[in-house]
Parts: sequence; C-alpha cells; structure tokens
Amino acid sequence: MTARRQGPPRIMLSVDYHLQAVLDLTEVAVQHVFGTSVVELCAPWRTLNASGVPAPTQILGQVLHGQGSIEAVRVPQFRRIAALSRADSKPTPFREASPCG
Repeated sequence: MTARRQGPPRIMLSVDYHLQAVLDLTEVAVQHVFGTSVVELCAPWRTLNASGVPAPTQILGQVLHGQGSIEAVRVPQFRRIAALSRADSKPTPFREASPCG
C-alpha cells in the first residue's frame, strides 16, 4: 500500500446571492475615479507585505470596506504562468496573462 500525499481540504460551495452595490474595477473609468489602474491592481503585493508595507490594493480595499455600502468588488483577473523552456529545461521568466499583462 502506498501513502497518498494529501493537500489542503477542498470545499465546493454554490451560493446564489443578489448583490445591489458592486464596484467594477475592470472598468478604466471606475479605476480613474478611485485613483488606481490595472497595473496597480495586478502588481505583486507579497514583497510589500513581507516588509511591513501595505500594498496599494490593500489600502484601496480598506477604504472601500469603510464606505459600508459596497457589497462586492469586481477586479481584473491576474494569473502568473511559469513556462519551461524546451531548450534548457530551466524556468523562463513569468509571463502574465491578460488583462493584467
């Protein structure tokens, strides 16, 4: 018998919710109103957190939460994809998928 490596528990949940106040930060005009951009929304934040500095997106989140009237925030999708080079089998630099590319 071989041991199976288990990952973290996973739960799939479906929720039907009717939101009345959704802030859509995928829209450039809305980004301008809140003084942000797709570049800022997709910027790496872990390094800032590790050094004790809140990322601009976290500050924006705190401000939006403080408004008390926003139920949800829609943001641009961000994924980092590591690809292997076939020539030397070393990881190539990350390339970012749109729209945060």
